Amino acid sequence: MKNKIKNDNKPEKKSKANSSEKKNEKKVKVSSFPSISILKSDLAFKVKVQLIWRRCKGSLFKIPIYFMLIAMSFVFLLPFAYMILRSMMSNTDLLNATMVKWLPRTIDFKNYSYAIISLDYWNKLFTSVWTTGIAVVAQLISCTFIAYGLARINFKGRGFIFGLVIFTLIIPPQVTIAPTYIMFSPNGIVNWLDTFLPIIVPCFFGMGLSGGLFIFIYRQYFKGMPAELENAALIDGCGIFGSYFRIILPNAKSPMLVSVILSMVWQWNNYFEPSIFITDVVNKGNLPMQLNVMSQNLGVLGNKMNSATEMAATFLVVLPIILVFFLVQNQFMKGIERVGLAN
Repeated sequence: MKNKIKNDNKPEKKSKANSSEKKNEKKVKVSSFPSISILKSDLAFKVKVQLIWRRCKGSLFKIPIYFMLIAMSFVFLLPFAYMILRSMMSNTDLLNATMVKWLPRTIDFKNYSYAIISLDYWNKLFTSVWTTGIAVVAQLISCTFIAYGLARINFKGRGFIFGLVIFTLIIPPQVTIAPTYIMFSPNGIVNWLDTFLPIIVPCFFGMGLSGGLFIFIYRQYFKGMPAELENAALIDGCGIFGSYFRIILPNAKSPMLVSVILSMVWQWNNYFEPSIFITDVVNKGNLPMQLNVMSQNLGVLGNKMNSATEMAATFLVVLPIILVFFLVQNQFMKGIERVGLAN
């Protein structure tokens, strides 16, 4: 009986301790820095330590995580910062390498004007925009339609076909580039050399750059959607295509946004495949391909070619992608979480 009485008194002691701590917290004046206000209060030293520990113990465990994140961000941001600072250096700063390594003494924006001339920037920007835009729209249409069939329609061999789609993720494009080149060469099926058709046309069939990944993303998202929505549409008279356009696509904005952003970045930065199919880089190449022929485009101004001009040209090439990312950053991160790629 005594043990039971002792056990019954323990919760009362805990509740009294909690109530006393709450009273002590009420005595502390509220300010923008709670820990400082606790130290300035008239409470006992032990009470101050307990209150500060309760407030700060959650943040202390996050310090190593923040430290790792800052270190990792430094690794990614360091080359980008070097590119921007190097692009604004003058010739005197470049020649004085022992004194000037990071911060330029005199900022010279003429490097960007030389970079625009050397890249034939506006013409090649238009080329990159229309080729990337068509490829992205083609992948959006084809990959969503293929994923809808693999996720919502039951037919024999569905799992085997999806396995082949996953298998395309394992094979790098360098393995299939030789037969693809033969297919689109004069000795192949069609002669599409010196054009972007070998890169754009496969996107309409879900075979473009990383098409298998986008099919996988859409398929997993479509499988998680409730079947009652589609069944209700079928009862109301919608066929397979009607439910696809009226039910599935309007509810798949998150994976569509994620896939569009990823496809746009990868298509824009795609240098390997265009360099194989396009030989006349100066006249028919896209914007990233001009980085290797900058001195040819400068012509008489070839003596202005230096590392600062190269860094300025590199920044101008990636600038459109950076602007697009900043415009849709919040929606992109929300889409990543909803699609399930965050883990």
